[in-house]
Amino acid sequence: MIRTAVIVCLLGSVAAITPWSKYLASLAGKTPSAFNWQTACKMLGQSPAGYGMSMGGGKTTFRLTCDSNKIDVVCHGNPFSSCMSSYKPPAVASDTPPPGRYAQTAKKGSCSGFSAAEIQVFLDIHNKMRCAVGAPPVVWDGALECQAQRTQNRIGTNGMHHSDSYSMSIPAGENLATGTSPLNAAWMWFTEYLQSTDYAHGGETGHYSAMSWKSVKKIGCGVGKTGKGIVRCQYAGTSKATAPNMGGQYGNNLSPFYGNPSDFQKCGLTAGEVKAKASLYKKWGILSPRGRMARNIGMYSVTDAIWSNALPTGFFSACAFMGAAAMVTIGVALRRRRSPAASQDDRGLLSVEAAEGLE
Repeated sequence: MIRTAVIVCLLGSVAAITPWSKYLASLAGKTPSAFNWQTACKMLGQSPAGYGMSMGGGKTTFRLTCDSNKIDVVCHGNPFSSCMSSYKPPAVASDTPPPGRYAQTAKKGSCSGFSAAEIQVFLDIHNKMRCAVGAPPVVWDGALECQAQRTQNRIGTNGMHHSDSYSMSIPAGENLATGTSPLNAAWMWFTEYLQSTDYAHGGETGHYSAMSWKSVKKIGCGVGKTGKGIVRCQYAGTSKATAPNMGGQYGNNLSPFYGNPSDFQKCGLTAGEVKAKASLYKKWGILSPRGRMARNIGMYSVTDAIWSNALPTGFFSACAFMGAAAMVTIGVALRRRRSPAASQDDRGLLSVEAAEGLE
């Protein structure tokens, strides 16, 4: 009873108990080896990014980096009599359901490697993100789930590469990401919007455009859990012509999205969480936020610095960089003309094995 009272005092009230506070409370009576820093980050709805530990003076201090947040957890005694943290978690997407018509119930098929709860989380986060960009909601489709899972089972660990999803029985676009977390995969794909609003030619937003495509009606995802893991999601409309990332259809299906805080707030997201995820993926080297999109969530924009602070040498370096980028863009555009499914370019796969090293 005393221990419970202490926890309540630390948290403010019983109503404030969260998965994070429950995890801290569960450590009472355990030893330092029982602390799992990756689990601790996931209880916050954040991605594990770093860890350290020190002991002395009758206490153990765990120093975590979850997303871009530095978090200390202090546990007293050994075994622990209590574990505390002054960190106050910000609101995250998983705290609340999507608004209005975007709150769809996921009906799990018979094939997925995800649990029913994970599938609901996956559908919810997709619909919150689609709400933010102005696309209609999608439903979870059991048949598409089975197609994605069977495809992943067939490809297995033979390489993280796309299937010929546009030619399958349910023509669909396809997103891939390393790992097994539905939330992390969705955030990695979505935050690509921070790199460009030229979705048809930029070469950096194929995952974002697939999940945000207006004519997509249903999604289904599979997962491979060996090694680092692979999440494979497929996106379908009513026909092959309405599948995402089809040439000539970008203007009808994607409006430029700049990510104003109000866009997120009305849909159960926050600009702060977008910034936290983007900062982490930038650190991992898989995201390059820039321009107006980055500024709208309070991120530093490298292009701003180039033009506002450039000396002659810096100016010519910037021009050289932009010239190289233009050559890459030209190459990408030429490849896109040969394929109606731009998102299938393996150059755009998201793999965070080296940066994350967690799963």
